[in-house]
Amino acid sequence: MMNKLRVGVIGCGRIAKSHLEHLQEMPQVHVVAVCDTIPKRAQEVARRFGTSTFRTYQELLDCPDIDAVFVCTPTTTHADLGCAVMRSGRHLFIEKPLALTQEESQRLVAEAQRSGVITSVGLQWRYLEGVSRAQEVLGDYPVTLIRGWYYWTWPMVGWIVDRRTGGGQMMDQGIHLLDLARIFGGELSELYARFTLMARKGDGFPNWDSQVMVGQFQSGALLNIAVTYASFPQFPDISGLEVVAKDRVMRITPSRTTKFDPQGEVAWYESQSAMARADQSFVEACLTNHQSLVRSSIGDAARSLEVVLASTESAESGAVYHFDVQS
Repeated sequence: MMNKLRVGVIGCGRIAKSHLEHLQEMPQVHVVAVCDTIPKRAQEVARRFGTSTFRTYQELLDCPDIDAVFVCTPTTTHADLGCAVMRSGRHLFIEKPLALTQEESQRLVAEAQRSGVITSVGLQWRYLEGVSRAQEVLGDYPVTLIRGWYYWTWPMVGWIVDRRTGGGQMMDQGIHLLDLARIFGGELSELYARFTLMARKGDGFPNWDSQVMVGQFQSGALLNIAVTYASFPQFPDISGLEVVAKDRVMRITPSRTTKFDPQGEVAWYESQSAMARADQSFVEACLTNHQSLVRSSIGDAARSLEVVLASTESAESGAVYHFDVQS
């Protein structure tokens, strides 16, 4: 068991800074170094967080004083970087989505199985306190419907704007909803999806501005997820997931979870950000070598990615996608 986790960070963009803010508050963590393809950005982050820099990720992985690595780079780089980190024997936290293709996803799954290191994927909605609260309230009541929404605007990050590098909003943000839906509904048996470009058609927007997924779980429960880039940041409750059972609805959002039943409604507020809790869980898992402390391993993230990729295939072909219920 380690007393302190020595961390390296690959990629110094917006999401990396959020992770670094959390890591900086943990006395059991020492951030050794960061690196980025833009040296100036790496230097700025290093100065802010009091750490060192490397010019390349290969140099970072050659450093013997690193136990775990956070990969916070564009999705198109995840397979190569993630596999390199695991091959080096370091524990891996990799941002979502896991990859843009099933082939890349399976490369990461295979390397995680081979290396045996601790892995975590940035699907932080799983770490919301409201998830446990909803599971307690729902108990053994059969879930009949799960509905999710994510109403966002033009993405702030350049590579996410283009569907060729970002995969579309269902890949970028909707995957949080789908991943959480699987906790309450289990695995899907089939789905049908559509995307469109209507609201931003004249804006030169290189993406779909709305996507919808409709599916059925193997349990028989139904799924509906709708996402859009046509909204605005001030829209109230921009994202959430509702889980419906007999005489009760649980609405989960990043800030609070609300129970609706015939007696009225009760709300519980999050005491900490889900990302901070995901980072803490990963650190504890690495220090104790217990993968079970992580709620979003590479293997499970790959299952959610498979569903999102299937939704794109269905939207492009117009056909219903059927899953292998034995898998």
